[in-house]
Amino acid sequence: MLNVFISGLTPNSGKTVVTAGLAATMQSLSYSTSVYKPIQLRAGTELGTRSSGDLAVVKSFDPNIKTLSTYFLSGSCSPFVGAYEDGVKIDLNIIRNEYQNVLENSECNIVEGGNSISSPIMEYVTEIDIVKTLRAPLVLIVNPFKSSIDSVISGLEYIKFHRVNFAGIIITQFDEN
Repeated sequence: MLNVFISGLTPNSGKTVVTAGLAATMQSLSYSTSVYKPIQLRAGTELGTRSSGDLAVVKSFDPNIKTLSTYFLSGSCSPFVGAYEDGVKIDLNIIRNEYQNVLENSECNIVEGGNSISSPIMEYVTEIDIVKTLRAPLVLIVNPFKSSIDSVISGLEYIKFHRVNFAGIIITQFDEN
């Protein structure tokens, strides 16, 4: 039914609110819905548990939405730094396998990225490589207060260069004035 990867150009662009709203809408329409966040950074996360701050926001919209995260990292600035600090090796095959399990158990599947579409995950690997691994259509979240038109154009060129299935842009905190 629905299968998308939600990412942004910057951290704190509104990805979690968009993810939660979309998931709650699909759940309210009686579709079994899952939100998968492959990599969760410290911000808002209780380390050592399988609950994340971002996924708690999703659950606050509708507690029946299934949520899952694979990696919980103590670093708060980027997945690459967090993994290094924690001595964790992120494995795209593990992420793909967990995602396949999510796909088999829900009609609607939303994947929420970490920091941004170009955020480093491992050496020579960025978040867009997760999008490519999962083969999910990409929805880009843009906050006009955090991203200039130049960065949006650069981001779109980056996405085009990587040849992912691009579904569109959602602009958050849009001010009509």
